[in-house]
Amino acid sequence: MSAVDVLAELRARGVKITARPGGKLGLRGPARVVAELRDEVRAHKAELLAFFQDSSRTGAVGRDDGPAERSVSESHPAPARKSATAEIHPDIAAELERIEAEALRLGWTRDRLWNADFWRPWPRGLASILEAGDRIAEINFDYIAIRKGDGHGATQRFWKSH
Repeated sequence: MSAVDVLAELRARGVKITARPGGKLGLRGPARVVAELRDEVRAHKAELLAFFQDSSRTGAVGRDDGPAERSVSESHPAPARKSATAEIHPDIAAELERIEAEALRLGWTRDRLWNADFWRPWPRGLASILEAGDRIAEINFDYIAIRKGDGHGATQRFWKSH
């Protein structure tokens, strides 16, 4: 099981995960489920904490900095139009991770890749228009070509600037 699989399993079984001060993870959900998945969470702790350390790139994970805890599910399927509470589907996160190094090398920013909010904050990110099953077909300085996973073979271009 990968870290993304662990996040998906936690979400599917009603458990929320948060980063806490001191490099700790918090799990909130049914006690039986938390107990069953605790070993998997521990096995992937470093990877899971890495998601939280760069939470600004995805907006998909919560950080527990005290009483005003903010916990967001990591793997809820993305709605057609994402809102300020948008979350990144694990398939979309995996696709972004696959192309991130190349895109950054070509001058794309993390916000332009990982911002999952469709309307705000600006600029809209690639994550806001990707759907589970989409595949990045080409990355260049000006645009990223997306092969839609809808079975029709359509290609969509995501331009660097508006």
